[in-house]
Amino acid sequence: MTKAGLLSTTSMALMTLFGCVGYRTPLLDSEKTESAIPIMGKDAGGDATPDLRRADGRLSDTRPPFVTSSLGGCTSGSPYVLVLGEDEILYRFDPAALSLTAIAEVSCGGAGNSVLNSMTVSPIGPAYISNETGSLCVVDMTTFAVRGTPFDPSLASYTGYGMALLPDNSPAGQTLFIAGDQGDSLSRIDLTTFALTTIGPITPAVSSPELTAGPNGELYGFSVGNFYPALLLTIDPQTAQAIDVSAVPAGPYDQAFAFALVDWEDDFYLFVGEANTQDADVFRYRKGDLQVTHLGTLQVGIIGAGVAMCPAS
Repeated sequence: MTKAGLLSTTSMALMTLFGCVGYRTPLLDSEKTESAIPIMGKDAGGDATPDLRRADGRLSDTRPPFVTSSLGGCTSGSPYVLVLGEDEILYRFDPAALSLTAIAEVSCGGAGNSVLNSMTVSPIGPAYISNETGSLCVVDMTTFAVRGTPFDPSLASYTGYGMALLPDNSPAGQTLFIAGDQGDSLSRIDLTTFALTTIGPITPAVSSPELTAGPNGELYGFSVGNFYPALLLTIDPQTAQAIDVSAVPAGPYDQAFAFALVDWEDDFYLFVGEANTQDADVFRYRKGDLQVTHLGTLQVGIIGAGVAMCPAS
């Protein structure tokens, strides 16, 4: 997710947080590594994106993706971490090697209106990407082709939002949850009708949270700040109330960030970058041991992350 200018909102959020039941002692930093982590398979090529708006103003299908690498070595049915770079390329992230392999270039919104803001994906697919004007697009996880959705961003009170897919018993098998760019509202989007339902304000309020899901329907929020520790929240998706809040020493940062719970490792991976830089520090937060480990630096900003499933061969 991209964001900026959070000083006043973050200050108010932390004033509220310090009086909140469930606040924990800040986590410990350890094992910092100094070397940059290389990006593997990146190709800077690709043609221009055509205008995706039809005469009625809705998004039409995008062009096929510019694929730079196949998902080689991705065993059918196995999970992997998918991330979206600020360069608008989808990458496969290898936590063990701390490497990125480019998969496809994506866009949402058309020429001059396609600055991407966030991405989410679940093991049952597909992925969803949004741009800074609030348009929502869907990414096929086999071909990585992108098409627009009928979601109307004017229904929300914000255009920049974090996203997470939670499994449920709906016809789509999952529901898309979004959080406003000031943390003032949690909403859900029906993935059959693309209707928006507002749940309520996230409490305590946090600035520009990104969202991710756990394997059993848990909803997590992550927010970074200019001068304060980042915050990691467990959020009740029915009420928008924070069940648990942790201060995470993974900052200060104020530009691009994302996170994902890699459930087969029981770890959160946090990707955070400073303003006006094109890289992302990678942190690992191992649930339960109250430690955040700085693993290294990727040479591209990361604005979306999630766990996907390798397609059938």
